[in-house]
Amino acid sequence: MTSNHFASNKFLFGCSFYENTKDCPFAQLRQLAIEERIYLLKKMTFQEINNLEFVHNKCLALNKENI
Repeated sequence: MTSNHFASNKFLFGCSFYENTKDCPFAQLRQLAIEERIYLLKKMTFQEINNLEFVHNKCLALNKENI
């Protein structure tokens, strides 16, 4: 996996709505150490990552509408 691919998966490292969204599906993952998140990301398939990114983007869009 390239560093560009890691950069595109910022949902595992932070979110502008993280503090406001208590039901975020990534909240537990973001509490892990960065090394553990990278390890999990490396183990994921391309499709799994795309699915997670879709959930994140959908959540961002919903929260932007509710501001």
